[in-house]
Amino acid sequence: MSSWIPFLLLGAIVVSLGCISDKGVAPGLNESLIKIAEEVPDVASFIARNPDSHPEITVLAPESISQLSKKYPALYGNLPNRTLYKLEYRGDRGLLVIVDLENKKVLKYFRTAGVSLE
Repeated sequence: MSSWIPFLLLGAIVVSLGCISDKGVAPGLNESLIKIAEEVPDVASFIARNPDSHPEITVLAPESISQLSKKYPALYGNLPNRTLYKLEYRGDRGLLVIVDLENKKVLKYFRTAGVSLE
């Protein structure tokens, strides 16, 4: 029975974090991040013109940003050394938005239509 304790603890942690999506973003954060992004007129305009487009949201840890900035300096260069969030709208007309939740602002945004960022 004692061999089950670690699994039960792990299960309790997973259940308590049940609001975490597959990309590591709590669903309640999605709305907050989108609201921050919509404060930029170009982003708000894109969202209004593409109402069926929903962003894929990814947590950008400082270590990831450091690695990405070497590979894609125009996108990820000169970003602060803290956790940020990437909102990526895909499709015929794409948009990538980098949001600083701590300071509630958009740091960068780019049109991505016809561009592969993989």
